[in-house]
Amino acid sequence: MTGLVPLSDLRTRTRNAALLEQAFFPFMTMVIRPLGDLIARMPAFAGEEDGPRAGPTYELAGGRMPEIEDFPGALGELAQEARALADATEDPGRRSQLRFLADNMSRMHQNFRRVWFAVSE
Repeated sequence: MTGLVPLSDLRTRTRNAALLEQAFFPFMTMVIRPLGDLIARMPAFAGEEDGPRAGPTYELAGGRMPEIEDFPGALGELAQEARALADATEDPGRRSQLRFLADNMSRMHQNFRRVWFAVSE
């Protein structure tokens, strides 16, 4: 017990704060928004630079959200996938934007792990 708050409640509150501060807020401004901007400028079909534009699918990989305990690993996997996509992209401008996203995700993953696992102990 810490003060009047049981240690288990304190850990839960700290984990929730970690989710908000290290993942959800930065994820929206540092990943989702730039990714949306990038996707909206990409052609929907190869070779049609002046044609329709791409858009997000809003589908979850595997059809489900990761369990909360899997979130640190899922964030790390997203960072790796973004890096691989950046490395495979031929367009230098898009490659730069994807590397920016990958770097942001990697930083968020490291920050989140630091806070998440410090609270777990």
